[in-house]
Amino acid sequence: MGKATVTDEDLRAALAKLASFGFEPREAVTAEDVAYQQGSAGLLETLLVMDRPSQVDGDDPEPLFPRVFVVDYEFVDHDEAYEDFLHWASTAAGTADRVSDVVNDIGLEDGADGGRFAYRVDGRHREYEVDNNGDWGDGDVVEEILEDVSPPGHRPVRFGDSVAWVPEQHEVAFSRALTP
Repeated sequence: MGKATVTDEDLRAALAKLASFGFEPREAVTAEDVAYQQGSAGLLETLLVMDRPSQVDGDDPEPLFPRVFVVDYEFVDHDEAYEDFLHWASTAAGTADRVSDVVNDIGLEDGADGGRFAYRVDGRHREYEVDNNGDWGDGDVVEEILEDVSPPGHRPVRFGDSVAWVPEQHEVAFSRALTP
């Protein structure tokens, strides 16, 4: 079975729906752009996880929408992996400037079973005991990081392998809109 066809009308309606939740694309997008990147997900989810059309063939394309992050739990490949994840998530959320004083005492490369990972968000101390799960990030710590880096007045909403930081007043409606 081929990819679903997206009409201009469907695209306009989907973009209007996302705008009602506070999501504005970083650049214009066409039905052809969507067809090029669309997988098996619905149109709203496809739009949210799309790369900017002008950068889709680049080395490190920026997402089409701000405050959206595709979470790859298999990110632990060096001792600074949690620091990197915190940076990637806070940058996607638009809150990297609120994170400071990162302390990484995990020692995964030394074969440790885990360790301590700490930082401050808006001056508030956050500290986690991280379990060594091989290449896989500690799911509880990942979820806490995603919550910690939320912009003020926003909540992280998970869909597929992604998260979107949604204004609190739209959290339930946004989740419903993504449910097929």
